[in-house]
Parts: sequence; C-alpha cells; structure tokens
Amino acid sequence: MDSAVDELSRLREDLTCPLCLDLFRNPVLRECGHHFCQECVGRCWEGPGESARCPLCGRGAVDEVVQDAPLLGSVAETVREMMGDRREATGKRKREQYCEEHGQKLKLFCQEDGKAICVACGSSQLHQSHSLAPLDEVLGKYREKLGGFLQQIRKEVKKASRSLQTAEDMSAVLKDDRESIEKTIEAEFAELHRFLDREEAAAKAKLRHAEEEKRKALERNRTRSEAEKCRLLQAKELLKDQLALHDDPAAIESYFCLPASWNKAALRLVQRRNASPFLARSRSALKREGSSGVCWRCSIPTAAAYCRKCIGKGSGMISVLLVPSSHRKDLTFQKPADEYISLSSEEYVGPLQYAVWKKMKDILTPAPLPVTFDPDTANPHLILSNGNTTAKTGGTRRALAPKPERFDTYLNVLGSRGFTSGRHYWEVWVGNKSEWELGVAAASVERKLCYQARPADKVWIIALDRGGSYTAHDFGTVTLRLNSKPRKIGVYVDYGGGRVVFHNAEDMTVIYTFIDIFEEKIYPIFNPGHRRGPKNRKALRIVTPQV
Repeated sequence: MDSAVDELSRLREDLTCPLCLDLFRNPVLRECGHHFCQECVGRCWEGPGESARCPLCGRGAVDEVVQDAPLLGSVAETVREMMGDRREATGKRKREQYCEEHGQKLKLFCQEDGKAICVACGSSQLHQSHSLAPLDEVLGKYREKLGGFLQQIRKEVKKASRSLQTAEDMSAVLKDDRESIEKTIEAEFAELHRFLDREEAAAKAKLRHAEEEKRKALERNRTRSEAEKCRLLQAKELLKDQLALHDDPAAIESYFCLPASWNKAALRLVQRRNASPFLARSRSALKREGSSGVCWRCSIPTAAAYCRKCIGKGSGMISVLLVPSSHRKDLTFQKPADEYISLSSEEYVGPLQYAVWKKMKDILTPAPLPVTFDPDTANPHLILSNGNTTAKTGGTRRALAPKPERFDTYLNVLGSRGFTSGRHYWEVWVGNKSEWELGVAAASVERKLCYQARPADKVWIIALDRGGSYTAHDFGTVTLRLNSKPRKIGVYVDYGGGRVVFHNAEDMTVIYTFIDIFEEKIYPIFNPGHRRGPKNRKALRIVTPQV
C-alpha cells in the first residue's frame, strides 16, 4: 500500500502546476516546453509587457498560449480523483475502524453493500445471504488494482510526452519544409525575374538605339537645311545686286563670270525696266533652254551667259544671267527626304507582353513537352489519329504485326519519348470520358500478361473507373476526393526527385503525388478505357500547351 501511495505522490508531483502548486487544471503547453494551468498563466500575463514570456524561464513567444494539453489535463483529473478516494478512504478508516452498532473492529467486507463490517454484522440476518470477504484481502486486491492503474497512468503519461515531443519535432520539420519550399519558389521566380529584367533591358536598349539613330538623321536634316538656307540667301543677295544694275558695262562685266542662277521672272522684270535693242534682238536666244556654256549672242564658248566681247558691245544692256528650266531647282528649297522623324510606339510596345511570353518558353523548366503516342506499343484495339496525338478504343481488334513492345492484354499505349533524367510536363484532354488511366510506366513494364497497376509493377497511374471514382494506384488503391471533375490532366515528372505529380490542368490544383525511386527509363502511359457507352467512345487527346 505504501509503495502505491509513494508512486501516486511522485506522479502528483509530475502533474503539479509550478504556479499554484496543485494538480493541473486545463493545462496549456508553452513553446518553451513548460506546462501551466490556463488560469494561472493567464493571471501572470495580466501585467503590462508580460504577455509573451514564460513565468519560469522568461522565454518570449509569438502567441501567449502555444497549444492546449487536454491529454495531460485528463491524466491530472484522474490522479486528482484517485488522491481524493485515497484521502476519503483514510478518513473513513480513521472514523470507521470500529463498527458503530457493535463497537467491534471492522474485519469483513460485504460485496453486495460495498462496505466494511464487523464479525457480528456478518453473522446478522442482514448480511447472512451476502458475499463476505476478509477486509485485509479486499484491501490487498484494491492496492493491486490501484497499483495497476498507476502503472497504466504512467504509461499514458509517457505516451502523452512522446506525442508532445513528436508534435514539437514535426513543428520543426514543418518549418524546415516550408523554408525549403520557399527557397525553391524564390529560385523559380528569381529566374523569371532575371528573364524579364533582361527582356526589359533589351527593349529599352533597342529604344535608345533607335532614338540615337533618329537623332543622327535629324542632325543630318538640320545640317542640310542650314546649307540650303545659306545657298538661297546668297542667291537672294545676287539677285538684288543684278536687279540694281543699269547701263554700266563696267559694272556688268564684273558679274560676267558669276554662276547662272537667276530665273526668267527676274529677266522679264529687268527687261521692262531697261528695254534696249540688244535685249530685243536677244529675246529669241534667251528663250532657249539648255544653252549654258556658250555666249547667247555670238555662240562663242564661255562659262557665263555672255562673252566679254559681247558685253563690251552691249550699249545700255543689263546683264541678267538666266538659269535654264532644267536648273531651276537651284532656286528651290530642297526639302530633306525624311523631314518628320518620330518613334513609333507600336514598333517597341505593341503586344509587348505577348511577345515576351512567347520568348519565355526558352527558360521554362520544365517546358511543355510535345508528347505523341508510340504506335508500335498500342494495343490492337486502339485507334490512333491526328499525328498520333489522339487515341480511342475501336470496336474490333485490328490485325497488326506482333511486336514485343506492343500491349496485348490492356488497352495501353506508351508515349514516343522516355526519360532518364530531368523534369518534364505534358497535358492530356480527358473531357467527359467515363473511364481512363494516365501516368508513367517503366520501360520493362509487362506488355503481354496481366499485372497490377502499382509502383511495385513499375506503373504510376491515376484512373477514373467506370463507377465514377477517381483512384491512385499506389501501394494500395487510394480513393481521390476531388472538388471538381477535371477535364484536362497535367502530368509532371521529376525523375531525379522521384516524383510524379498529377494536376487538374485547368486550375493547376494537385490531384495526387507519387514518391518513388526510378531506376530505369520511364515513359508516359495512356489507357482510354473500354468502349462502354457514348461518352467513353471519345478519344484521349494529348494537348501541347502553346507558349
């Protein structure tokens, strides 16, 4: 009895709150590993600035209470009841060790009434038909039973402690998993950011280069326009000087070698001001075009309109150097070919995002894989079409040449491309079909005989059976609970990571993940199901996402 009491006392010490020094009531577990009564630790946190610290070790935490510990509370309540029973029994022994009716010592225990009685009571007619047992014997059995309860409680406490430790360990594992996945996400997006940064820099560099070329063209136009303006101003001054000449042969002579740069309108104006026999006789010659290089009066070769001799003979003549019509452009502003130069936003923006998105396929990992069916592996009942991208089950078995790689038992067909490394992704349109199987299979998968579609037989698939249930053929058949019926399935394979992940390709939610170790080449595998009903007569179709 004393050993059981000692064990109970030690257990009580383990289940005592360090704040109220009583058995736990509604215990809670801090992040630091210490337990307290919920009410006790709440009172400790009432002061300002104390709401995040453990009352024992002073360690801070994000939450005031990490989690409840109902199992520990249940054990504490059980010990409390047992301690109460023990104290009550002790009090009763002190109060009732002698029979109140007969004054004799209590030596018997009545099983029917469940109480200790004296020998006289046991001999009375009241207990004559009852089952009586020696009190010491009953107490011994009670002690044994109590000791068994204590042992059981100790085991339960150990289980609770292990469960708590497991929870703490899993919390650490969960944190590690989250950090690892975060790093992967950051790396994937960092690659996308680098690509977008490169594309942005290239687009801006192209724009700046175009601006520089346009500015060079503008500078050439400005220089050309300035030269034209200077030329026209010089011509203007020469015309003014010529129009100011009168009958001064000496003055006229100083201009005889000037370039022929005047138009006929200027000539007619001079003729009206200075009529002379010489000019009248020369009108027919002046009307000729293309006569530069010879004197217009005597046809002697000269660089000017008139030779020196004729100028000396020209009484009252005004020298007006005419430009033939073929050279009239010399008095016209020659506008630059590209006067209006600008940058077209359509050339540098346009469908910019779409253009960048199309380039992005070069960096996608995995890039969408253009998978096709391998006709040499197709079951004779299957009909392949559209460049071996659709497969459906026909009504009759086709007469095909026997091949070792062909599936004869199941309505299977493999993809034309296998993998021994890397990450790969493809999509399959299943539509409203009522039966299908998709996944990957090892190169050595059984082709002629029956096998179980599971990893042990080198097949990793999910399926829709004819009962309408979605299943994953893992080491056991796993029923999949899907929120919606997928019409397009995405299959992702990470050969090195040992993963096959199935997605609803319309919203990219994960359907199921296989985790295994691949030891040989694996291929996509497809099964359009039996030809049952109008829905399942439709074909499976491999969809290559267009990027």
